[in-house]
Amino acid sequence: MLRELAEFCGEEGLILLLDTFLEDFEHNMEKLRTALLDRDWRSLARHAHSMRSGLGSLGATGLCELARAIEEHAPAGDTATLTDLVRTMDAASPQVLAALRDIRQDPDRRLGDTGKQ
Repeated sequence: MLRELAEFCGEEGLILLLDTFLEDFEHNMEKLRTALLDRDWRSLARHAHSMRSGLGSLGATGLCELARAIEEHAPAGDTATLTDLVRTMDAASPQVLAALRDIRQDPDRRLGDTGKQ
């Protein structure tokens, strides 16, 4: 997925996408946590949905699936399930974010030839 993005938007575009995502991710996780604590299921679903698209675009499929599950379970307001999903997303995110930061530092080496000419 990232290789295709790099080919489409170039290395500079990929770096910009990664920078934006990495800067916004923790803020978005905080929005999820706050919505969960407030039992604001509509807001929880909305934030999970918006995170899902970025995660999917960057190939973070595990986190993307967790965001999808949060979005799907939010309307029912199942606090226990939603708490588990948000905690699982919190626990899984550092490894994914570290990998994305690693790619951001040296996209050519991490992804191979990104189509630069």
